[in-house]
Amino acid sequence: MPKIAPFDAAKYLDSEEAIIAYLTEALEDPDFVAVAMRTIAHALDKLPPVPRAKIEARIYELIRQHVPNWVDPDVAPELTRGHFERADWYRGDRLVRRGRPPSLAARQPMRD
Repeated sequence: MPKIAPFDAAKYLDSEEAIIAYLTEALEDPDFVAVAMRTIAHALDKLPPVPRAKIEARIYELIRQHVPNWVDPDVAPELTRGHFERADWYRGDRLVRRGRPPSLAARQPMRD
């Protein structure tokens, strides 16, 4: 059986315009913002520090513009430097550290 690599949207976020367009669409659906921020953090890891800082500044600005559009303030994520630091860390295509802690719940065997 051939192996299929998991889809990684971060591969396609290779420019400032692509990242901003992706985030703009994600901000329309508050449930998708967390997923989008993880993907963007993965894409930013592949960029040099200077454009990365510029893009992060544009991300913060864009989020500030969209936050009033959310009806429930509890839905709006708190985006701090720590939010980016909790994302998965990659070096190239290799995962260095998983961004979220492992589940404490015991895994249950699948039943037929």
